[in-house]
Amino acid sequence: MSPRDAEAGRPRRRAIFMAAEKGGTGKSTAARALVDYARRVGVRTAAWDTDGSVGQLLQCYGTKDRNGGILPEQDPCVGAGYFNIRNDRQRDRLFASVTGQDAPLSVYDMPGGILAELDRLFDAPGAGGRCVVDGFGRLGVDVTVAVVLTPMFASAKDLTLAVKSFGDGARYAAIKNRAFGEPEDFVYFDGFTDSAGKQQGGGGAREIARLNGAVMVLPRLHPRTFAVIDRKRLSFADANRLRTDEGGLDILDRMRLAHWLQELDAEIHRVGPVFGLAREPEPVAP
Repeated sequence: MSPRDAEAGRPRRRAIFMAAEKGGTGKSTAARALVDYARRVGVRTAAWDTDGSVGQLLQCYGTKDRNGGILPEQDPCVGAGYFNIRNDRQRDRLFASVTGQDAPLSVYDMPGGILAELDRLFDAPGAGGRCVVDGFGRLGVDVTVAVVLTPMFASAKDLTLAVKSFGDGARYAAIKNRAFGEPEDFVYFDGFTDSAGKQQGGGGAREIARLNGAVMVLPRLHPRTFAVIDRKRLSFADANRLRTDEGGLDILDRMRLAHWLQELDAEIHRVGPVFGLAREPEPVAP
């Protein structure tokens, strides 16, 4: 019996790959935001940090002991599972992660340069992403590739590179990270007319339109509030829930976070189907 036959009659699951060649675009923040949203609206979600034990998703969403240390054994649907996709001995865990649990949604926080690692997984230069999409599909899992962007030229090319690697069998989302600029500042992604009247850029936006993908804006969280949350290694939901005397935020930071979560929820809900998410979020109160 083929893997696809074994999945016959079962609802399709979805995996979201936070994938970009460039580091520092905010992939981990976007991954945390998606995991946070999905769990808050009641979707059983497996979180996977593929940057090993040092990954930001694991540090903030992993299950901790009473002293705040990350537990070595993680239930990815409660905390965050982890492996190092750059490690030859751990790379194969990508497929083990999706066969080892049946959560309807899995979110993978991928490090920069992920396309080469997927090529190594299948020993298929330039085709690793398509092999992953096909393999996951045989297991009843549809893939969404989410590319987090900055306004920089090199970042704008990441969407085109992702489509070239993962192919037309995946769904795509371009996430404009507003921490780096306003949505209209992403000119190399959207395209613009230069001083000579010549059209520049726009390849990413054209690919998203061709593939019926989605463009989402990741709201900007106040830097001080974000820094406090990171220092405390909290999930966004916990940071919003915990009282100050429980290790949570002070009132101003909680109000800033609540406002950010409201903006975030509206954006994810707007493009929810591309992520396999279509449920209404509960109102976020400070």
